[in-house]
Amino acid sequence: MKRGTGAALSQVAPPHNGRRETTVFKKVLCSLFLNALLALNASAADRTLAIAFAPGGSKVEIHTKTNPDTWATTIDGDKDGYVTFQIDDTLGDSDIRITAAGYQNYTVHFRFRNVRDNANDPRPLNQQVNVGQDIPALQLQAPPIPFFQIAGKDFVDASGQRMVLKGVDQFRAFRMFLDGNASGLAALAQESHELGFNLWRVFFQGSAAQNGILQLSPTEPGYYEHVRPFTDWLNAQGIVLLAEVYVDNQDIHSPVSHWLQMAELLRGSGTILSGGNEYPKNGFDPGTLADPGMLWSRGSSLGDQAPYRPTGPLMVFHPRRDLPAAKMDTVASPTYLYGQAGYPPIPLFIDEPPRMGTNGSLPEYASSRTCYEFARHYATEVAAAVFHNFFSMRGLLMDAVTKACAVAWQRGMTL
Repeated sequence: MKRGTGAALSQVAPPHNGRRETTVFKKVLCSLFLNALLALNASAADRTLAIAFAPGGSKVEIHTKTNPDTWATTIDGDKDGYVTFQIDDTLGDSDIRITAAGYQNYTVHFRFRNVRDNANDPRPLNQQVNVGQDIPALQLQAPPIPFFQIAGKDFVDASGQRMVLKGVDQFRAFRMFLDGNASGLAALAQESHELGFNLWRVFFQGSAAQNGILQLSPTEPGYYEHVRPFTDWLNAQGIVLLAEVYVDNQDIHSPVSHWLQMAELLRGSGTILSGGNEYPKNGFDPGTLADPGMLWSRGSSLGDQAPYRPTGPLMVFHPRRDLPAAKMDTVASPTYLYGQAGYPPIPLFIDEPPRMGTNGSLPEYASSRTCYEFARHYATEVAAAVFHNFFSMRGLLMDAVTKACAVAWQRGMTL
């Protein structure tokens, strides 16, 4: 019996170590020995099936479709992610069901080899099925949506402890939802689960002539009908929505009534409503935005420009991106805004810091260490920060360099 490997296995397999290798080797030897005995002394109607690299401690079931209808069950008691079955040789089409703590319910159809398909194979047959290679990888369960409330300039959790929201760009997410790209959104949600992001910054309009990546207008058929279903789906993934209402409005020309309609649709959901992106160049007047009756800000100004006043219950800031000034600014700007500039002690969002990872604002931002340092400062100074990056802006999964930066960023954002 040969152990398989695959790139996707890292999603579900425990780390390799000496104990695991020894345990699996022993199991392989045991299976081979058992097969030899069966070949000599037992019915030819049995063969060994192995389900390899399920999460450690899984319960694995195979639908045997006998009469009466049954599921054969094995528990991975030693938690090495490897289980074996002795199954009747006639088993072909079946289902594999895996139950594992922290993962979504999982049942997948699979066709096992049998002597009717493979007349030249020796009896009893052996077959190993690798999770993440021969069958899809398991998906992590969605975490609960974070509970947070305002306490001065901080967010606090249900126990009153300070917390920070950990955001990532997903500018195109609502566009993808309107286009029916469920698989793409599911993959992005899984990436956020794996990396620990619990807030998405989503653009609810955009002009491709201005931004190069998004065309979206509230005048599209079905736009408003899909706003709340999208938000409910996102909240069900354990992710808070940071909804940017006005983006590229110099081209889109959405009226003030658009703000009120979005508020009506999103009120009561896990959403923070933002007036929009960089109002001096994006064609909207933050001063016209009425209190929507939910958590909100009037949106961002240009880079290194103070937020619009009056602010709303929270404020958003776009910092500078040049080094080394941008790193010093992670402390200097919050200190200045709350101090000399006289802004009230309300939560401050850094929703568009320097772009990190591949194709970053500068080559230096592809350094995991630099990403960690920025996030560590933000976690100390502000209530929320967004991991700004080339891939998430476009609705794409991160490449290896950007993902390494995201991991470092999350370490820095963890209190």
